[in-house]
Amino acid sequence: MTLAPAPSPSLHITRTMTTPADELPKLIKENVFFSPKISNEHGIYLKLGEEGAILIYHIDPKSEAAKTDLCEGCEVLSINDHRVASVQKAEEMLVHYMGKKGLAKVVASKGGRPRGTKYVLVKNTSDKSIFEGEGTTIDGLELEQRDGYVRVAASPASGFFDKVRMNKNDCIWSINGVTVKDLHAVRHELKVAEGKIVYLLMYNSFRKLKTTVMANVSLKLKGDDKWTAILNSVEDKADRLEEQYDIHQKLGEGAFAVVKRITHKKTGDVFAVKIINRSSLGKDTEKNLQDEIVLLAEMNHEHIMCLHNVYVTLNEYHLVTEFLEGGELFDRIVAKESYSESEARDVCKILFDALNYMAEKRVAHRDLKPENLLLQYKTSDSEIKIADFGFAKIAETEQSLKTICGTPGYVGPEVLCKKPYGTQCDMWSMGVIVYILLGGYPPFYADNEKELFRLTRMGEFEFHDENWSHISSGAKDLIIELLQTDPTKRATAADVLKHPWMNADKKLLKMQNLGKSQVKLKNTLAKTRFKKAIHSVIFLKGFAGENAVFSGKKKAELKVED
Repeated sequence: MTLAPAPSPSLHITRTMTTPADELPKLIKENVFFSPKISNEHGIYLKLGEEGAILIYHIDPKSEAAKTDLCEGCEVLSINDHRVASVQKAEEMLVHYMGKKGLAKVVASKGGRPRGTKYVLVKNTSDKSIFEGEGTTIDGLELEQRDGYVRVAASPASGFFDKVRMNKNDCIWSINGVTVKDLHAVRHELKVAEGKIVYLLMYNSFRKLKTTVMANVSLKLKGDDKWTAILNSVEDKADRLEEQYDIHQKLGEGAFAVVKRITHKKTGDVFAVKIINRSSLGKDTEKNLQDEIVLLAEMNHEHIMCLHNVYVTLNEYHLVTEFLEGGELFDRIVAKESYSESEARDVCKILFDALNYMAEKRVAHRDLKPENLLLQYKTSDSEIKIADFGFAKIAETEQSLKTICGTPGYVGPEVLCKKPYGTQCDMWSMGVIVYILLGGYPPFYADNEKELFRLTRMGEFEFHDENWSHISSGAKDLIIELLQTDPTKRATAADVLKHPWMNADKKLLKMQNLGKSQVKLKNTLAKTRFKKAIHSVIFLKGFAGENAVFSGKKKAELKVED
């Protein structure tokens, strides 16, 4: 089977060092950027990305790093010619070199790299004669030119590449940020490479083959077989959690599960693990948990909580996920010194982009609410993650789901009316969330659930002048399109992303101050949490019968049927 990788992205290497000004134009043409040295407080905040990438997610605008070519989204490859293996090690190196030498040389890639690729760091040599010649072997590395790419014909056993991990059929995409498509280009870039390290972007074709085969097999699997396939494809499946991670403090606890912070022993990267007691799960609930895991494993979006690994023991499920330390989105908004309609719109863009991705995959979350909108970092407002897929299901059609589930105040009218529904139920929930984001209080409110459900089914809400007169008409129009009781008339996520308000002038929206909404939101959160403390369980069999499942009830006790 011949597998050609996707086209190589445009990659750039940023080296923070000084260079003569007259050489800069030539270097820019070669896609290599030289920046001033980083000194004093580095001001660089890092996170773990896909494929083990160490990414810069924020640069302090007052720091020396802000004056360089480094930018948010860069992947850090090395610091002072040392490989960056983890976020923790990178931070330690920055602190060390700042204290020891007062400066740090950072090499980073400005371009995102696709799945299946990795950067290989090779110690450079002053003997450039080893790259001379016309054959297919370059100092111990046997290459071939096939399918428009330079591929590894055999793993290196000696020479310049002897310590580099390369597999047969791996492709060399770029050297020091310059794309190479033939053997002559490889030789040339190796000869002209300067500095102590040479950076090769490699594509792992074996992994691509394995992924493709697994995807083809998964299409044919049904029910428990698909769950088995997920387990079999999980990395380190033969190892126990404790052998791979150091387990730290408890982050939260429920009736049948506990969440703890963990760090990977080899990389030092931080994750969270949800530990679920199997003995407390009924047969149906365990099947629902397996469905949730299968669904999360198929999600691949930057604003959806990522499931990194799964371990199943005789007594427990261990779900290793991203460590989301930033808390709830609404808490961050309340804590802001200022808040504008522009910021609310930016949040909406992020959320609807993720929901559009889910809709394309026919995934209905079914429990969208502020508590499930989390921030990954305490220092960034844009790293929002949709979490808690405990009620999520695949909706083959917009009339394929039947379970009455969700959170009162956010659940759609079609669900409460016991009508078959699909992914559009999430758009109603988002309509409620957008209303709260802008107004600071919910569109549907009542002293008891019966009246709340009546208002929801009728779609009765209004924009009170004292709270909404200063908010743009475009925002209100969007909310109206989302809070349509008929899901066929309700805006989809794709519709929302094209809405005029979502593309309105940022400067104009910044002028719409939402300070009053912040105050109301703070009061709303306080009331909601007080109510939860008193009524921790919301389960309305009297309203919708045995099939009604509302968030707040211990999910492990519930029977959910679709």
